[in-house]
Amino acid sequence: EIEKTGNDHFVLVLGQTQTIVHAILGDFTSAARWDEFAAARVGVSNGALPLPDLYLFRALVLSQRAPLSTPEERAPTLEKLDEYVAKLAEFASVNPRNFAHKHKLAEAERSRVRGDDARAVLSLYQEALIAAGDDFLHLRALTNELQASFCAASGHHELARESAVEAQYIYRRRGAHA
Repeated sequence: EIEKTGNDHFVLVLGQTQTIVHAILGDFTSAARWDEFAAARVGVSNGALPLPDLYLFRALVLSQRAPLSTPEERAPTLEKLDEYVAKLAEFASVNPRNFAHKHKLAEAERSRVRGDDARAVLSLYQEALIAAGDDFLHLRALTNELQASFCAASGHHELARESAVEAQYIYRRRGAHA
C-alpha cells in the first residue's frame, strides 16, 4: 500500500528505519526484507539517513544471516562484507569520532563470519565499544549484544554474561523495557 503513494523518498526512509529497528531487535530476517524493500530506492536519498548507517546495517544483516548460507553463498557474502567494511573505513578515516565505531563493529562481524581467532574478533568488538564512547548508545548496546552472542558460542561464558548485562543496562538507560 505504501508504495502506491509514489513517494520513493518516504518509502526509502521507512525501509531504512525498519531495517535498523529490526536489526536492533535482533530480527535479522525482517531486517533483510526491509533492506531489500528500501534498496531499490537508494538513488532518491537526500541524505535523510546517512550512508554509513546503511552500510553498517547491511553488513550486520549479512553477518547474522551468514550461518544460514550455503558454501556457495559464503564467498559473495564475504565480498559484500568486505565492500561495506571498506566503505565504512573511508568514512572513519575522514571523521573517526562519528564513524570509527561503525567501521569497527562491521569489521568485528566480518571477522566473526570469516572464523577468525576469537581474540581478534573480541578485540574488534572492544575497539567498536571504545570508539563509540558515551555516544551512540544504541550501537554500544547492540555491539554488546553481538559480542555476548559471539562469546556464548565460543565458550567465553563469563564475558558473554557481562556483555549481555551491559547491553541490557544501556537499553534500560535509553528507556527500553522488555
